[in-house]
Amino acid sequence: MSELRWNPLLEEWVTVAPWRQDRTYHPPAEHCPLCPTRPGQPETEIPEPDYHIVVFENRFPSYTGDQGRAEVVCYTPDHDSSLGEQTVDHIRDLIEVWRDRTRELSRLPNVKYVYVFENRGEEIGVTLSHPHGQIYAYPFVPPVLQRELAAGARHRRKTGRCLYCDVIAREKGGPRTVIGDERWLAFVPEFARWPYEVHLAPIEHRGGLPDLDEQDDESFALTLKGLLQKYDRLFGKPLPYVMAMHQRPPGRGHGHHHFHVEFYPPNRTRDKLKYLAGSELGAGAFILDARAEETAAELRALVDYLGGVVLPAAVDRFTEASGHSAGEWSITSDVHGGLAYVRAVGEELGVEPQAVSVTSRVPPNAGISSSAALLVAVAAGLRPDLEGKQAALACQRAEQKATGVQVGIMDQFASALGRRGGAILLDCATLEYQVVPFPDEVAIAVIDSGEHRSLADTPYNQRRREAESGDPKRRRHVDSEIARVHAFVAALRARDFDRMGALLKQSHISLRDDFEVSTANVDAIVEQAWSTAGCYGARVMGAGFGGSILALVQRTGTAAFEKAMARPVLFCSTADGAYARRARAGRTSDG
Repeated sequence: MSELRWNPLLEEWVTVAPWRQDRTYHPPAEHCPLCPTRPGQPETEIPEPDYHIVVFENRFPSYTGDQGRAEVVCYTPDHDSSLGEQTVDHIRDLIEVWRDRTRELSRLPNVKYVYVFENRGEEIGVTLSHPHGQIYAYPFVPPVLQRELAAGARHRRKTGRCLYCDVIAREKGGPRTVIGDERWLAFVPEFARWPYEVHLAPIEHRGGLPDLDEQDDESFALTLKGLLQKYDRLFGKPLPYVMAMHQRPPGRGHGHHHFHVEFYPPNRTRDKLKYLAGSELGAGAFILDARAEETAAELRALVDYLGGVVLPAAVDRFTEASGHSAGEWSITSDVHGGLAYVRAVGEELGVEPQAVSVTSRVPPNAGISSSAALLVAVAAGLRPDLEGKQAALACQRAEQKATGVQVGIMDQFASALGRRGGAILLDCATLEYQVVPFPDEVAIAVIDSGEHRSLADTPYNQRRREAESGDPKRRRHVDSEIARVHAFVAALRARDFDRMGALLKQSHISLRDDFEVSTANVDAIVEQAWSTAGCYGARVMGAGFGGSILALVQRTGTAAFEKAMARPVLFCSTADGAYARRARAGRTSDG
């Protein structure tokens, strides 16, 4: 059995378990003890050839027998997966497992606290890289929870309210909110001790996992998945973290405690970690070199308009980039202002300076993703080995850095991973996507409004902030646009071209009236397109404020349509994005 030693200076227990020195340490994947047992291979901790979720006692436990329990929770047989990559249904099943184990372990003699947690990443000290969590049943209430419970009790005696409920009331809808819905909220606390620390909690008072109902579970799973996906998109690589669940102790007391989950990622930048040194370890005083409001904004920005789905397509208008090593970044290009983009994406990818040459058939400042095409073209030339999603995220961060505009991920994703013959149905919160076939007999028409603009010179950021803060008109557009995307996909699959056109018309009206990003000139052109024979529908493109108009036109009637419009029209077909083709020449289509 492990040995408990009392520290009289801090009045807390220290656990001594010397046999843990012999635990398995960074085995190769083929000898992973948490993978299923494969035919013809040595038996692992899990004798079955496959599994859904498995819980078993740790072979090298910190607590045994009457002292408590140490359990391992394996939630995927995939050695290279992660919690954030599981489906919402799977995470909901995992929540049920956590709840069941909490109830069972709470009944054990001498167990004073049940602690559910996950350590992820070597930076945290993980010795087995296979994704898994753990559950400790302690014979005492751990010091952090003791302090938290005591603070909550004092607040209840003083105010009659739950301390954490008051914290949530201050954070809900504020500048430190990251993600959430009507039942759960994720935020960077004002008092965060780690740069990207996040708390995830039910908005209604709940004491622990056993107190959650089915609706709580659904919202918990959705919000947890969304947060973890944000973490992994933050720096374009898996983010290490400790996930710690703070629930009330077993028994009838501590009704004032509010269940919540705390996340402690050690990163302060992509390649720099925050270490606990003299002040934190020796004095217990945390010093943070980041503002919670700024790190929350970074995490919050990793979606397109609060998440939801979009339906972009890459088309056959290409940007080409080539380059060679140089002492500093430079560009020879017909794209105005391209150097800032090239330098930003190069720095984001960690590439040495290059002299870059760019040619493009994508009209600039016309609302058809010329900047995304440029960034992805350069990224594909510099890092053709990069996974397409990670390339798109790097290009999104580069554009935000180069322009100061909080652009979403849609354009970069389409330019990187678009498919010939299809549109991309993309979930911006999770980056899960599927290809929806697009009919050859429908031409994608891009109509130049004559109003060219840079996003940095428009109220784009203001509109985004208004949407994120819950402005009723802006939010109505976001919600209705998500519904229209789903309806458009259904019409596309049914080849109902008239319905597709009607949805485009509804979309423009919403962009004009609720999101207010159209102009009188654009409205006139859109209405002209609506009334032109052979046009199924039309709407303003991209972020609006001028730029171009998107129309869907009968392929056989393109010449007549252009003549009737009496202005330049670019007719396009869907095309592969740069990373869909794994091109090494840096050639990509716009989104």
